[in-house]
Amino acid sequence: MRKIDDEVLFETPRLRIQYAVKKDITALHENIFSNSQVMRYLLDEKCLSLQETQKFVAQHFAQRGENVGFLCIFKNSSDQLIGFCGLLYCDYDQQLDIQKKQQNQQAHQQPIEFGYALAPHYWGRGYAHEVGLAQIHYASKQWPNAQIFASCHPSNKVSIRSVEKLQAAYIGSINHAERGLRSIYRISNNKL
Repeated sequence: MRKIDDEVLFETPRLRIQYAVKKDITALHENIFSNSQVMRYLLDEKCLSLQETQKFVAQHFAQRGENVGFLCIFKNSSDQLIGFCGLLYCDYDQQLDIQKKQQNQQAHQQPIEFGYALAPHYWGRGYAHEVGLAQIHYASKQWPNAQIFASCHPSNKVSIRSVEKLQAAYIGSINHAERGLRSIYRISNNKL
């Protein structure tokens, strides 16, 4: 994966992962944040208004030059915004009382969570696997000693299968303050 330019963090064969700009907010709102099919598994199942979407993007999306936060997912072939993904610092290891099995405790880095949300039209086409794998590779290079996690709504069987295909193992459940009940999965960096 190579960095393309100042707007694009990385790309895959079919997708471009880039920073959100103001013109992306409407598409994010229409395709993701106001879509009940998508939101039933995100943010405690609550659809957002356009104003709430703007606030969410301002608070949680990465700014240019940052590698932590959410980013937009675009199809390379059509420049269509199809969803968002991101890497976030998390504390699932502490919440689930997981022993840190780092080879070098001094080099331990804060755990990272990867995630994604796609518009329904793009479900079942392999995009989730593609963007998930790309995020894991990117996180492994940026934070080589960090544990990498994913979380899914426990009823989202498709996302659970997608995360398991990425060699993630179920380690427990938590009730996330903003996202509700989550099943937590951990991936081993050395499996990739």
